[in-house]
Amino acid sequence: MCIREFCQLFYGKQHGQYGSVVCMAATGAAASNIDGYTWQNVLGMARYNTKDSMQISSNTAQLIGQRINGVKLIILDEISLINFKNLAIMEARFKAGLRANCKSDRILEKQIEDSRWGGVHFLCVGDLYQLGNYIFK
Repeated sequence: MCIREFCQLFYGKQHGQYGSVVCMAATGAAASNIDGYTWQNVLGMARYNTKDSMQISSNTAQLIGQRINGVKLIILDEISLINFKNLAIMEARFKAGLRANCKSDRILEKQIEDSRWGGVHFLCVGDLYQLGNYIFK
């Protein structure tokens, strides 16, 4: 992926597990195709439960924060397979991880809360033909 390579060159080495770019997908097959991870794996949701998925423990937030430390771009593949509720869950858990990294800096916490995806760039990718057929039928 050219975008991933560009970001890694532009932002340099980062402290987190994923570097400057994290590539996520809705399914394991799609994640494998982009050399990335499922969004459930990245955001600490080994057992997916929609009832309490917006609630996150401080230990899980710290674990997510360690993994995403330094991420400047999120690439989400197969966006047509993800509904709005799951997008909200992803954003809430990503922000919790970012807040865990800010070490009680109130100004930074406020910036994270006021920005979509905590101010991290977000790129959605998918099969537009597939999506167009779904919407316009």
